[in-house]
Amino acid sequence: MNIDYFEKKVKEKLQELNKTDTVFFAWLCAVRALPYVGSKGNFNFWQNSKRTQHLHSIFWALDCSRAVSNVSSAASAASAAFTNFSSASASSAAYNAAYAVYNAAYAAYSAYNVYNAAYNAANAANAACVANASLREIILQDLEIIQNGRNYADFNNDLSLYGNVWNNFQKALRDIGCGYWGDLYKNIFENHFEIDKKALERRLSVPEEIRDKGANFVADYLIALEQRDAKRLNEARIIILGEKGAGKTCLARRLVDPNKPMTKDKDSTAGVDTLLWTPETKTGEDTVKIHIWDFAGHVITHAAHRFFMSERCVYIIVYDGRSEERNRLEYWLDHVKNYGGGSQTFIFVNKRDAHAPDIHINTLRERYGDIVLKEFSIEEDISELNGFRRELADAIRKNPLWSNLMLPASYFDVKEEVESLFVNKKEKKAAEFTKKEIFEKIADKHKIENAENLLDSLHALGICLWYKNLAHYKTLVLNPEWISHGVYAVINWVNDKKEHAVKLADFADIFAKESDRYPKEKHRFIFELMIHYELAYKVERQDTLVIPHLMPEDRPKTLAGFSGEETPVCRYASERPLPPDTISRFIVRHNEEIHESVWRHGVVLKNSAGQTALVREKDREICVYVSGGAWNDYLDKIRETLNDIFHSYKSKHPSLEYNIRMYENREIEPKWLDDGTLYGYAINKKDYYDPGTNKNIKAVTFVHNVNINNGTMIGGSQVGYVEKPIQSNNISLPKTLSPQDFKDFIAAMEKFLASDEARDELRGKDADKLRTLVEEAKKEEPEKGWERFRSHLVTFASVANISTAVELFLSKYSGGIADNLLKMFASLTS
Repeated sequence: MNIDYFEKKVKEKLQELNKTDTVFFAWLCAVRALPYVGSKGNFNFWQNSKRTQHLHSIFWALDCSRAVSNVSSAASAASAAFTNFSSASASSAAYNAAYAVYNAAYAAYSAYNVYNAAYNAANAANAACVANASLREIILQDLEIIQNGRNYADFNNDLSLYGNVWNNFQKALRDIGCGYWGDLYKNIFENHFEIDKKALERRLSVPEEIRDKGANFVADYLIALEQRDAKRLNEARIIILGEKGAGKTCLARRLVDPNKPMTKDKDSTAGVDTLLWTPETKTGEDTVKIHIWDFAGHVITHAAHRFFMSERCVYIIVYDGRSEERNRLEYWLDHVKNYGGGSQTFIFVNKRDAHAPDIHINTLRERYGDIVLKEFSIEEDISELNGFRRELADAIRKNPLWSNLMLPASYFDVKEEVESLFVNKKEKKAAEFTKKEIFEKIADKHKIENAENLLDSLHALGICLWYKNLAHYKTLVLNPEWISHGVYAVINWVNDKKEHAVKLADFADIFAKESDRYPKEKHRFIFELMIHYELAYKVERQDTLVIPHLMPEDRPKTLAGFSGEETPVCRYASERPLPPDTISRFIVRHNEEIHESVWRHGVVLKNSAGQTALVREKDREICVYVSGGAWNDYLDKIRETLNDIFHSYKSKHPSLEYNIRMYENREIEPKWLDDGTLYGYAINKKDYYDPGTNKNIKAVTFVHNVNINNGTMIGGSQVGYVEKPIQSNNISLPKTLSPQDFKDFIAAMEKFLASDEARDELRGKDADKLRTLVEEAKKEEPEKGWERFRSHLVTFASVANISTAVELFLSKYSGGIADNLLKMFASLTS
């Protein structure tokens, strides 16, 4: 059965299915393709430290699409996993298996639209059959079975058609501590793809913080959950934000005790205060422990907030309105969006007089989601305060992020004993930190087999904090507020001195009044934590920390190597203010490349190859300028850092736009196109007509020069853009070449790679990859040499870029194999 007939039949039959069956079909195709992700017996195409995270992105996307729930996060997870496939040397089969999962998630994501769901389901089926052509008949049979009522016993579950692939897949999982998932999918096949709904629900209820750790951590969590009864965590956090003097501290205290006296100006929070609130319970209600975090309103501390904010929090923004501009309210809402995602948010207006601020709540809800507005006097309206307290407690009890958060009994028992070390600060036996050895003894007492993974999981949940990169300090933090208070104390002390650097020796002065809480032997630990949190970078001179967020706001008069009037190569443009720590985190990560000029909102960099870059933030944009030979290689590194930073925020990513007139006269006004649009033009081999210059701009050439591919796009890979290269992978290339054709082809390759044109059309990395491939293919007999070239072409960092580059250099020569293969390579990008 050829591919064209298969595609036609799938599309015809999908039109007869309802939405639910369409999504199920997409999931089934993805599961059938899944073993090919590990077909080589390993996952070496992923960076070692990221393998289990990428792998769980695939498992999570499959589970969500099977349940047709959490589809937004499933689509995001699948996109992330697929993007990493498209930028790594995965085998063609693994690449297409990931693509099947990717489209299964998007079929669920677009289930509300029958056409979109069917489109993505068809892509999932196509990718599955490309991974294994013998699946075509089975996939068509699947459609018939689904259409006839989905009798699970009728689904073909024969594992023999996978040959060694199945055993390799199982081995690859076991080797990285993920045998649990191998057993799970073996069970799914054995049960003819019928799912244990309770087990699926358990997998979907795993806390996000543990899911983010990777498939092996999730496996440990689920195994522990299944071995013993689970216990409800029943803990939550309320984070209070707002400007200095708005009434945050007073609200925090009166949530705990409505009769607490009102605070005075001198009581203003310096960093963060924490309180424990245990709301009154009704008969049958569980007791809930609510940790209230009252953050300082000082602007200088805002960049540090992100380490203590998460999606599993309730946020209260205290708004005065009398002394604040209205956009400050939006600033705090953006703050919550960046770090708390879609968390429940309250705006609280502390009414101090008859002139309450005018809040456009419906407009804010349209932009930020379901915000609750509360207006009353903390001091006078006790009944409203008590009503607010009950509403908060009910919201936490009913929120599935807490009500469904179960811990394995063994985890819970260890947690309770560890927490018992940290008691009321008034008691002498209180401990805000301890040694890892103490934890290990507790874990051993409760028969925990993998204490290291458990510790990492408790760290992710914020229960106790253990930093692997600081393991030599042997410090396990029992009270997170000990860290936040210490970090804020350093920041405020440096800011008060109107400096942006601090020496380790200064910590003795900073903590002079709290020497019992922050003894000298813990000063370097706090020092190193600020580097860990990307709040500062270290310069070797006298053990000094530099805090970019405290640098002067005004740019230097001169910028080393740049006039400041150049046009950026690219920019990150946002409709909303950028997170306050974005550029400072970038400076921290690239501090070793700082070249003379650096300030709060920008930096000039120079690398060992002599390439220079200017990265600066202004007017809700981060602009990137690069210069020097092979400047696009430096652009890669800078873009990778910025993309990674933006991906760490939960808010909408900015648009990554390129100046498509960058090769024109620099006096011409820049014309910006986003990466997805440019990549779409290149994939479809279309030029962009620029009305400003009345010229066609070759998108393929531009995309090559700045290396836009699935892995570099700020929004991740795009369904429409990746469809064609994947569907046509090995199908479009001949399986064999004659010895003479192969010889001529290699000669054309070598001739191009030695030419001036190669430097114009290919980036250095792409040229090196092609050169290595040619050298390896030459060592083989023609038949095996072509097989090597053919099988590896689709495993390059970006399929579209490499294949288009091959087409470009073939088009420069005429005669022989160049002419014959030109059409074949063109099919990869058309």
